[in-house]
Amino acid sequence: MVTKNESVVNMLTGKVPGIRVLQKTAEPGSYANNLNIRGFKSDPLIVIDGVIGGDQSTLGRMDPNEIESVSVLKDAAASIYGIRAAGGVILVTTKKGNKSGKVDINYSFNQSFQTFLGMPEGVGAVDYMLMTNEKNKHNFDANFISNQPPKFSYNDIKPWLDGTYKETNWIDLAFKDTAPQLMHNLNVNGGSDKISYFFNLGYQKQDGVFKSGDLNYDKYNFRSNVTVDITKGLKAQVLASGMMDEKNQPYTDLWTIYKYAWNQIPTKQVFANDNPLYPSVIDDNMNPAIITEADKVGLKTFKQKNFVGQLNLQYDIPGIKGLNAKALYNVDYNVSDNNEIRREYTLYTYKADTDTYLPSKVQSPSRVRRSYYTRFNTLSSLSLNYANTFFNDHNIAATLVYEQSHQTGDNFYAQRDTEIPVDYLFGGLPNGQMQGGMDINGLNDIAFQSIIGRLNYDYKGKYLAEFIFRRDGSNKYQPGTNDQFGFFPGVSVGWVVTKENFFRNLIPENILGSLKFRASYGKQGDERGRAFNYLSGFNYPVNSYIFGSSAVNGSSQRLGNPGLSWAVNTKKNIAVDFSFLGGKLDGTFEVFRSDRTGLEATPAVALPGTVGADVPQININSDRVQGMDLILSHRSTIGNVGLNISGNIGTTRAQWLNILQGRAGNERENWKNGQVNRYQNIWWGPEYADQFTNYQQIYNYGVNMGGGNNGVIPGDYYYQDWNEDGEINDKDDHPIATNDIPLVNYGMSIGVAYKGFDVNVLLQGAAGVYVQYDELFAEPLAFERSSLTRFLDSWHTIDPNANIYDPNTQWTPGFYPAMGSPKAVGTKAVQNASYLRVKTLELGYTIPAAALQKIGVKKLRVYVNSYNLATFTGLKNYDPEHQGPKPNDRDINPGDPFSIALGGYTYPMNRTFNLGANITF
Repeated sequence: MVTKNESVVNMLTGKVPGIRVLQKTAEPGSYANNLNIRGFKSDPLIVIDGVIGGDQSTLGRMDPNEIESVSVLKDAAASIYGIRAAGGVILVTTKKGNKSGKVDINYSFNQSFQTFLGMPEGVGAVDYMLMTNEKNKHNFDANFISNQPPKFSYNDIKPWLDGTYKETNWIDLAFKDTAPQLMHNLNVNGGSDKISYFFNLGYQKQDGVFKSGDLNYDKYNFRSNVTVDITKGLKAQVLASGMMDEKNQPYTDLWTIYKYAWNQIPTKQVFANDNPLYPSVIDDNMNPAIITEADKVGLKTFKQKNFVGQLNLQYDIPGIKGLNAKALYNVDYNVSDNNEIRREYTLYTYKADTDTYLPSKVQSPSRVRRSYYTRFNTLSSLSLNYANTFFNDHNIAATLVYEQSHQTGDNFYAQRDTEIPVDYLFGGLPNGQMQGGMDINGLNDIAFQSIIGRLNYDYKGKYLAEFIFRRDGSNKYQPGTNDQFGFFPGVSVGWVVTKENFFRNLIPENILGSLKFRASYGKQGDERGRAFNYLSGFNYPVNSYIFGSSAVNGSSQRLGNPGLSWAVNTKKNIAVDFSFLGGKLDGTFEVFRSDRTGLEATPAVALPGTVGADVPQININSDRVQGMDLILSHRSTIGNVGLNISGNIGTTRAQWLNILQGRAGNERENWKNGQVNRYQNIWWGPEYADQFTNYQQIYNYGVNMGGGNNGVIPGDYYYQDWNEDGEINDKDDHPIATNDIPLVNYGMSIGVAYKGFDVNVLLQGAAGVYVQYDELFAEPLAFERSSLTRFLDSWHTIDPNANIYDPNTQWTPGFYPAMGSPKAVGTKAVQNASYLRVKTLELGYTIPAAALQKIGVKKLRVYVNSYNLATFTGLKNYDPEHQGPKPNDRDINPGDPFSIALGGYTYPMNRTFNLGANITF
């Protein structure tokens, strides 16, 4: 993996066909990515060394130096993983050593320097006051007869203009321009004819963007893989890995810090009376100079510890050629240990008449909260494997597996107020604020039981066939019924046409070396719906009630659905693989379709209040994902120059086939909101027309934008009257964009080698992706605070004192409308975020072996590398992967849609410059 990044998931971007990665943030230790295979609506299954384990963050936390290969099951082949494979499967194989009789000791070092993309800048004090005056003029009711006096007079502005008063650059105060990142790795790889081994130790440190230095992340990785031939025909393998990480950040939520640093008023001062002993009271008590300091506001620490251990034995059964048995047992134990320390601190207001500082307590009282999560998973399997060749041409392989797994999770938290800085629960106060409890979403006890089979046949490598099945069961569904166990088959066939004699007579091998057609059909489960929903009973606890002097927990009735089971995903795939010109042009073209049926939904049926329960979920909805993938590659050598080029592109669309929903009150609403047989994630809004440039144009517009257009001024946006009813309202909304993953993803890698030098470039991009930003990103002076510098390019009057409602007033045009004008909506606000990145650029040099022999070094390579070096996009002011709120956020998290994009107040993407070396002894 040439790409150098803190996350293995980000290293896969643009490289593996079918894998789509959206990096939501570069925040240290967050591993917040949207990882997706072919646009499938379920998360991919992560399988490491044959064992299902974790999610995309588990893969992201791995050390790239311990990974041998990454492959993807995106068609019917995923059926082998049954109930959890609807989103496809990512297979990770770790290094196992070698039997060469030699030992390689490898050390690698990577020093990175991060810069930050799309960081906004705030206006200065003078610009803030002038913009505020402009906005005050835009109050039509207050300025109808004549302009009201400006909020800031010339005498107010002059001290800031001549430097008497010093403005505060809150963004520069809170954030730094660069931050270091460091990676070390040491591994040993070796073995003999009886034993092979691989040992790995990795360390990573990443600092964050805060000048306080209180946002940082550390991670350790360990792996030990040992394979031993115990006796003839008996092999044992012991695989062990561990991960430990720690993330530290100030107590204040990070999105809150970004929001207030980006919109805080520059005339406000960091310290009251400019006295560094007295930090000043700021709006909402969010002084950016203070809330980034952990020693003042408190600290959040998130620790994870993970251990995975596996023992497997393989025995070649005597007397039957090609038959072996394998037994495997795996344990996976994870602990999340979180500590949140909230400190009370004081801000001050200076009273000049008495020369005193008035204190204001913030975050009172101080508090410590501990939370502790555990996860323990076990997996055991027994398998019989057979492979043999009959009559020289007939190759048969078969596998039969019994597998069972058990997943448990538990947690608790405790909280106490503190009066002295003892950051442990024992030092807290035993008062009425003392709390203890648990996160119900972290409590689970789930078991799976499976029988798995695979049969492969090929004739002369010409005709290929594979049949796989998995019978999967889960304790989440009703025991003793067909709803608890499911049968998931898959079949694949292939035909290598170029091995036919008739074909070779038509096209010589040096022109078309290989041509293979293949097709697959399979079913997988999609483990969805609320666990144990087949049970009727009670939800407890629900609310609290006072009986006498005591509070007791209440309960509510719950109706179950005994027939609830998993959804079924049917995948179809047709592909052609080809190789031209002696391997100089290889490629694959695939067309796929994935249909899910039996998706869970809750009927919108109102039961009588006397029932006292909600309607249970049922399996009724269905959807479809379909698209195409194309992969092309080229390898050649010209003299001493080696060239390697590969590219991939894929497109996907998703649609509802059936969805349970009631009819709206009129035909238009049915047309707009109906989802059956319609593409998903359609973004609705009005069509932007242009900006008004003068009052004559406003008078002639003839469409009411609200209030008879009384408050409309030059520079304001206007929109198309889509339904031609003479007014702009929500009835003019129509499909304008899509609001989910990009419609098209692509990547290209280019590698050139000349003697000891090598250059590698990775290009990655997306098309058909749209974003929208709100609040201070969409309008200046939002929340009556400051503005970003981009809004300086706004319409404004040439004479600052001119009446904006006077048709004779002269204007200076700008990109944005005047202060106080309505913010953009529709196609003016929803922007095309298609992009092309130079994801990785690396220049390396391998020192000749002859020059290293004298110092006992086998190999030494040094390199310089960049990540996110350049981005080409039509999106203005933002990095194209910077998240903004979208219409479907409420569908993803109905209870807290803000949490999906955090209003756009997320940690910026990073660009890194790396210097490193790899040395082998």
